Amino acid sequence: MRIIHQEPNSSAFARLLTGQQRSEDEIPLAHLFEEISTLALHGLIVEDLLFDAFAFDYYWDELKKSVRSAREKTGNQKFCENFELAAQLAVAYREARPSKVAK
Repeated sequence: MRIIHQEPNSSAFARLLTGQQRSEDEIPLAHLFEEISTLALHGLIVEDLLFDAFAFDYYWDELKKSVRSAREKTGNQKFCENFELAAQLAVAYREARPSKVAK
């Protein structure tokens, strides 16, 4: 958790959460989420903990345009694929679990 709460990630993450991310934030954040996703998808971080703490699908929605552009520019179609997969799993996770907070 510390990596996301220290610079340079903390400011970029805060801007992402408020919808004020800068273009220079997007690929580094996507790569950070790729690394976290890879750990989860290989069972090194429990997915329940990850998806309960982070809205990976929201982050993917905000960053997918930049990721897809990077894939196109580099020809690396695998770039951030674990992040994309984790986002899909995050949707299923949230749909399978009701909110813990009463409305």
